[in-house]
Amino acid sequence: MDQKLLDYVTAQRAAGFSEREIRVALVQQGGWSIEEVNEAFRLVGFTQPVVRKHGHRRAYEAAVAVWILLALLVSWPYISKYVPATGTDLAKVEQTEGTYVYCGDDDSCFADNVRACNPAKAAVTQNTPDGQAMYIETVEGLEAGKCAIEVYYVNHPNTEAVGKSMRCLVPATNLGSYREYVQGARLGECTGDLVNALA
Repeated sequence: MDQKLLDYVTAQRAAGFSEREIRVALVQQGGWSIEEVNEAFRLVGFTQPVVRKHGHRRAYEAAVAVWILLALLVSWPYISKYVPATGTDLAKVEQTEGTYVYCGDDDSCFADNVRACNPAKAAVTQNTPDGQAMYIETVEGLEAGKCAIEVYYVNHPNTEAVGKSMRCLVPATNLGSYREYVQGARLGECTGDLVNALA
């Protein structure tokens, strides 16, 4: 009996391959006869099935991992709404371009992210004496030592404001009162075509 054949069967068995897989490889790819392969299995004592370490279980685990990843990707805008903003020290803010916490219409979520100057977005609906306004607020992050906040009006009783935006650079010391910039007394310190429409 060829020792190479015996060593191959032993090594493949130890690696977790089934008897069938080893036989097919030896006969179809290795050029061994069925009689030689049968004798090798008899000499090696291949009588007990070996539990596979690879193959179907590995494929199953990969499929489960893909499904979990897809579920997280699809649900991340909803999950990230509840991820709290961390830190308020603007010098420590780290940003990844294009990454935002999506707050939906949760004003406290957006305010928390403003205080940390953490990139975030919120869609706000607000009732005014003249009707309903809807706008999108975005914390863009740190710019020139200040927190950049953009506001874009989707709907407003004053039609001059619809489709317009403004950008406000709020100093770190005023992040708790950022609404004074985007809606109140300090509106004039912001830039963009929305400023004139709201003034």
